[in-house]
Amino acid sequence: MVFMSTATTTLSTARGNGYVRGNGAIVLAHGSNAQVYNNFIYNNNYGIQVDYGETNAQIYNNTIANNTGFGVSISSSVSGTILKNNIIYSNSTNIDNQGSGTTLSHNYTSDPLFVNASAGDFHLQSSSPAKTASDSGGEVGAYGGGGFSSPSSPPISQIPAPKNIRVLSVAP
Repeated sequence: MVFMSTATTTLSTARGNGYVRGNGAIVLAHGSNAQVYNNFIYNNNYGIQVDYGETNAQIYNNTIANNTGFGVSISSSVSGTILKNNIIYSNSTNIDNQGSGTTLSHNYTSDPLFVNASAGDFHLQSSSPAKTASDSGGEVGAYGGGGFSSPSSPPISQIPAPKNIRVLSVAP
C-alpha cells in the first residue's frame, strides 16, 4: 500500500495487497495536487482511495482491474479530483464518487479486451474499443497517453520502482 500527499507516482504496479484499515493500494490523503498516472493496480482488495481532505488530485491513464472492492473511491471530504483516461474494470464497484467538483472524463468501465490479464499482460487487443476511448481519441489505461506523454510499454516485470513517493505502510 502506498500513502501519498503532494507527490507523484508513475510506472508502478500494485497487486496482491491485503486489506489494511479499509485503505486502497494507493491512498491520496491530506495534501493537494497529487498525481497518479500510468500505473497497474489489480488483484487487490481496493484500488485508489482519495480521502482525508485531499484536493486537486490528478488520476490519469491507470489500469485498475479485478480488485475485490472499489476501483477508485473519492470521498466526500475531497474536492477538485480529476479522474481521466483510466481503465477501471471488473472491480466490485468501479467508481465511487462522493467528492465535490470531481471531473470524470473518458474512463473506460466496460470489458477493455486485455491481451491476457491472467498472465499480467494488460495491453489491449487490436479490436479493443478502449484503444480510441481517451479524450484525444487515443488509448486509455496505463499504456495510454491522454493527459501525459505516453511512456514506452515495457512488460510489467521491467517497470522501474516509482520515484518521488514515500511509503508509509506496506501491506503483507
